[in-house]
Amino acid sequence: MAQDTQNFADEEELNQPQTIKEKVKRKSDEPKVIAEKEKNLKQQHNVTATKMTPTKQTASKPRKKKAPDGTVDVIGDDDRSEALMAAISYIPPLFIIPLLARKESDFAQFHAKQAMAMFIILMVYVIIWWVVLSNFVIKGGGPLWMMNFAAKLGFVIIFCIGFVTAFQGKKTKIPPFSLIAEEIKI
Repeated sequence: MAQDTQNFADEEELNQPQTIKEKVKRKSDEPKVIAEKEKNLKQQHNVTATKMTPTKQTASKPRKKKAPDGTVDVIGDDDRSEALMAAISYIPPLFIIPLLARKESDFAQFHAKQAMAMFIILMVYVIIWWVVLSNFVIKGGGPLWMMNFAAKLGFVIIFCIGFVTAFQGKKTKIPPFSLIAEEIKI
């Protein structure tokens, strides 16, 4: 096979056109010449081309697999857009997008409702902190300031966990928020 490739290269080098007219004519004939040479090489080496038949694509239902940590993977490898839509819901006010756009998807609805519960609790916390506790905090330090920082960091971590698990296609319940989300009927 290597010898055939070398012979092919040598033939091409010797047959280089000298004038512009020959170059233009050669360019128009190239696909035919290449196809013929391929055909000859295949015949010499008894290579047969196989035709690939198109497969029938059916609408696949989400697969449910149990992961070692007990979570349920409900998104197959074939539909990552649903997982992305569910993950978007954990970017705080964007839970509305999957809630309205994917009404038929239980997976996206689960994550959107859970993110909505997380967002509502976060807003309640922020309002309480702003109205009640902000008057007692000395700016730049103190135990209440540290408690506020820890609570906000906790919310960021919980939103990140939700985002990652949704993107992985897992239906992971985050305990206090999932209980609230189950009560939401939309």
